[in-house]
Amino acid sequence: MAILKNILFTELSGRIGDIVFKQYKQGVVISKVADMSNVKATAKQKKARKEFAAAVAYARKISLDPALRKAFARKIGKNESVYHSAIKAYYKSKQA
Repeated sequence: MAILKNILFTELSGRIGDIVFKQYKQGVVISKVADMSNVKATAKQKKARKEFAAAVAYARKISLDPALRKAFARKIGKNESVYHSAIKAYYKSKQA
């Protein structure tokens, strides 16, 4: 892992091949892609992933339907994202 403080790399983040560029306070960190092939998800992680997939499906449904999007946009703040607000609303409806 290397830390770069070069002006060329200040905005760089993401993956290129097997190399990952990460933004941290001290600079850009370069590392290789983590090998997650032997990691097994716990039951809680599987449940959370399934729940999030359902929330994303709900948000996509609202975002892609112009009538639903317009109705939902009226309920949220002016500078809020319909998609992210829909995910938040999905989780709130599950708590009630």
